[in-house]
Amino acid sequence: MKRLLTLALFAACMLTVSCTKDRPKDSALKAKSYHYFEAVASTTELSADAGTVLLTVTANVPWTLTADAGLTPSVTEGSGDAVVELAVPENSSFSSRSFSWSISTDAELDVDDPERWTVFGRKLDFSLAQAGALPKFLADPVEQTVPSTAVSAKVDFNANIGYQVTCLTEGLTYDIEDDLQVPSLHHLVFHFPANTSENAVEYKAEFRPESTYASMVSPITVVIRQSALKVFRLDCTDASLFRYSSNDAALVARSSTVYNTVTAPFDFYIEQGGVKYPFYGQVTCWSISGSTACLSNKSSTTVKLPSIKGYILQEVEVTYSHSTTEITYSVTDDAAGKNILASCNRVRSTTGKTIIDLSGVESSSDDRYLKASREMCVKFILTYIGVE
Repeated sequence: MKRLLTLALFAACMLTVSCTKDRPKDSALKAKSYHYFEAVASTTELSADAGTVLLTVTANVPWTLTADAGLTPSVTEGSGDAVVELAVPENSSFSSRSFSWSISTDAELDVDDPERWTVFGRKLDFSLAQAGALPKFLADPVEQTVPSTAVSAKVDFNANIGYQVTCLTEGLTYDIEDDLQVPSLHHLVFHFPANTSENAVEYKAEFRPESTYASMVSPITVVIRQSALKVFRLDCTDASLFRYSSNDAALVARSSTVYNTVTAPFDFYIEQGGVKYPFYGQVTCWSISGSTACLSNKSSTTVKLPSIKGYILQEVEVTYSHSTTEITYSVTDDAAGKNILASCNRVRSTTGKTIIDLSGVESSSDDRYLKASREMCVKFILTYIGVE
């Protein structure tokens, strides 16, 4: 009986040992490191344009990043959470391409594996597909209208394929200059004679792709319309003819006792051919009549000149200056008179022609202002050229 009891206890003991061996971790305890390391890319593909991929790193361990040549990561190593920017250059080839990069750590990391608690190191691989370039073949502007006096016109041409330019109109030539900042951009200046006829003139040029790319893009025809010669002159040589817009009264004389009441600019006009042409400024008449009936103004102020639909101001002829000291007369495109477009000088004794030539002047504003280096005391003629 005693022997049987001993055998039973031995068997029970063996059974217990066998169960423990089959499930060794059920009763084991291990302190986890709680180290983690993951990364996610914002995209796996880009267009041919230059762009940026964001790699969001979620970690509490040190890591390093390696990338293909051509990719430019903002950082190549770090520790912990981060957002890495990988700059991708423009793909100027018509073929697609790919880039790869990897981020890795040598640290001990936790894993969700019942057979092991940690792993030493991890490497995460990423790739990006970038599309090939699309053919560029654009002209700007395709159509434009220039004044009759214009002898050139500019066109910007953006092309990343071979092309030819052909002038289709007799008398049309061009110069071309490549853009130093944008390799595909080309600046063309077309040349032609001034139009001295009463009929508009049209010039055409064709941009045609090289035969290799003929199936990819269509030719572009650029049209430059040159206005017929139309000239309009507004005679402002008798300042006594200027009138206040508010009451049609003549401008007050500079020597008048009410001169000091002219403390702010106002609307006024001069009439020609039954049409009133508007001006704006803080002005007076140097004298009411006679040879000294000049337009004057408060020193350092400008006078806004009329804008006439279908015309641009071509020149200002200063026919007389009452001052015995030389005055510089200028045309600006801003009321403050800071952006001077062209100028001329005159004194009372000047007998020759003095012209402010505005032909070919480029400006971001259509407004024009007359300015003088002192009080104006001036007579002048405005010449406008048709642009329609």
